[in-house]
This record gives sequence, C-alpha cells and structure tokens, in this order.
Amino acid sequence: MRKEKRGGRGAIYGRTEEEWQQLEDAGWEFLKEKAAERPGDAADPTVSYSDANDELAARTGQPRFDFGQRAGRATMGYLLGRISRSRSWPTSRLLISALVRCFQPEPPPPLVTEHIEFSGRSVWRDESIITQPFHEGRQVVTRIRRGRLIATVTAGRVTITRVAGGAEIPFSAAVALQRPVVRKLLAAGTRNRCAPAASLLRNGPLIDGRPTAVLSIGPSPCPRPDVPQANGPATYWLDEQTFLVLRAVLHSQGNRVAETVRVTSLRYHPRFPAGTFRLPRPGPRPTACPPVTSLPDLTALRRALAYQPVIPSSLPRGMRIGRISSSGATRPHCKITTFTITYLGSDGHPAIQFYEAPQTSPSVRFPGSPVTVHPGLTGTLNRGHGTAILWWLQDGRYIALQSGGLTAGVRLTGIPTAALLRVAASVGR
Repeated sequence: MRKEKRGGRGAIYGRTEEEWQQLEDAGWEFLKEKAAERPGDAADPTVSYSDANDELAARTGQPRFDFGQRAGRATMGYLLGRISRSRSWPTSRLLISALVRCFQPEPPPPLVTEHIEFSGRSVWRDESIITQPFHEGRQVVTRIRRGRLIATVTAGRVTITRVAGGAEIPFSAAVALQRPVVRKLLAAGTRNRCAPAASLLRNGPLIDGRPTAVLSIGPSPCPRPDVPQANGPATYWLDEQTFLVLRAVLHSQGNRVAETVRVTSLRYHPRFPAGTFRLPRPGPRPTACPPVTSLPDLTALRRALAYQPVIPSSLPRGMRIGRISSSGATRPHCKITTFTITYLGSDGHPAIQFYEAPQTSPSVRFPGSPVTVHPGLTGTLNRGHGTAILWWLQDGRYIALQSGGLTAGVRLTGIPTAALLRVAASVGR
C-alpha cells in the first residue's frame, strides 16, 4: 500500500529508534503523573516544554532537546505525537499531552510518503520518505517488524528494538483503525468530558471501487496546541471490510486543515517477494560521545565544533554573549555540528539568538522576503507576531538570527530589524 500524508513529524532527528522508545516510555509515565496531579483541569497547562525537557533528560540520561535549534522544536512535537498515537489514541482521541507551550512561528509539517507492506500485526514493512516543507532535504526511514523485533534503517544505520507485548502497530491511527478502537472512540464521548463526539456512517462513498464507512469526529472539548491536528473535527473514510483508512482530513482549531491522508494505491492479498520481511543485521554500535549541550565561551565552542564557526563580529552597543548551547548531535571524533548563541541586551535580558548548522541540515527554511545580508549574499526575512527570523546560507552553513518571540522557553526582547541586519552583515567578516 502506498500512502501520502501531509502533517505529522516523522523524522528521526538524529536519535535511534531505541532512544525514541526510551523517551516515549518516560514521557508517557511523566504525562500520566502530571495528569494525576491536577485531574480534570484540562484548560490550564501543567508543564512547560522546558520543564518536560529537563525531566525527560533526567529520566533517560539522554541529551536535552535543543529548542534553540529550529528542528529541536519539532522534535518535542514528534515525541508527543508518538506518545499520543501509541498510548492514548486507542482509548480516546484526547491524545494525552500536557506539554502545551508552543513556539512561534511554527513551520508547516513535512510531506510523508509511506509504502506499507502488511502481512499481519507482527509482520510488516514500512518505508517512509520524509520531504521537508521548504525543500531542506528529505530522509528515508524503513521499519521492518517480524514478531517482537523491529529493525529501523535510516541513513544506512540499522537498529533493532524489541516490542512490548500488546503494543500497537506504529501506523494504527493513520492506516488501520481496528474495529475495537472505533468502538472505543464512539463510546468515549459519552464517558469522558474531554473526548470529542464521534459517529460512524455506513454506506459511504466508493473510493477506488471499495465501499466505505465514514468516521466523523467532532472538535476536541479540551484542545492541546502541541498536537493541532487533534483539536478540530476530523473525517476518516474507512474500507468497509478491513477498516483501512483510505482517506482522512484532520482540522485544527478554527477549522483549518492540519493534516490530510490519502491512499494512492492499494492491493489486497499480494504475494510478497522472498526477503520482504527479513530483518537486516545491525551494524557496530557507534562510539559513545558525551553530550555537549552547554559551552562556557567561544574558545570552548571552537574546540568542540567540527568546523570553524562564522559568528557576528559586530553587535549593538551593550550587547554581549549570554549562553552558548548545542543539541549534542555529533560527528566522528565526537565533534558537535550545531550551536546556538543567546545574546543579552544592555539590560541583561535575552535579546536575540544566533543559530548555525551545516547547510545540509534539515533546519527550517521559513518563507519570507529577500534581503541583502551583504553584497552578493541574500537572506530571507520572516516577520510577524513580534518575531523576526532571518536566515541564509554562507560558506556551507545554514545561519539564522531570531529577534523577539519565545524560544527555548526564553522570551527574547528583540532589536530593530535594521540592527538585526547589521548583525547579520558582520557574520564571518
């Protein structure tokens, strides 16, 4: 089966499937604990992104997500999506998530095209092609399940994880809504005040010659901004016989389309070539590198970085470096590849952030107006809601400056756009 999905964040973001499973387990336990602290208080968030980030790092021993990095903001959303799909979706469409403090501006989601070969709940193969929204690049992730083992292949690297008993197939919400799941959805609205109303209409329209049932789900009474596609109404066109999702449209608040799913080709009872579900052999485990998430000064940054940084040489009067951080992503020899510098204004408050990564990184290329960084070099300026983001490509690097707005749980006071352009013009000069 071949399926296209716009929405969701399926990228692996530099962590193995084993690490993601560990984060998912820890996040699920953490969210249940937080929900138990304030039962029924759905309108008031109980935890921030930053607090959850610290808690997950403490529970798993993994590096914190770097919210100063553009991709780092999507990483938490990806984790919350995994928790929602694998843990709470089968019982209600509330999609448990108390981590609700979103960052602006939010990039649109990538396009995910999946080719799924499904022989049973414990024997399947799923190849996902993830195309970033502004042509930043694409990633291919292949997952193969055979029994209790799942092999994940990304960028030539193979990891093997063991599935806990009773675990859902990872694409159950997007591909196969089993009848017991639908029954729970239909009943949830009568028992749970935060569960949306749901109805199932038989004798829906034919899709590719297949009779359908139409599952309609109303807007969530308790919206959560970290998973916008769960907040508004949703419609699923299900194969009448198998309950495979043939088409779906999910809306966020305000009835805006947040995610669409459509099956572009479908074959029942195919003959799978030999070896389709054979698990590849995992390669040698990479050298463990100590996480580098905070650096004391520019000298330490230059020692830790895999290349020489290009940073601003001219700042507004009174501005100085406050914090230097990294996502902890490393290359061979344990060198980091991305970093963020938060600059403090003359009043001592965070004013702007500078971010640098390899040009080939999937950092979000926000659309905007072309501006001249310096002669011969053009950047893109995105402005709105008190936030300005200026990005450009220079010397094989992706570089971005943010002024104003909220990032990594920190409110930036910002500087005038003209001053931001002068800072950009001094980078690498």
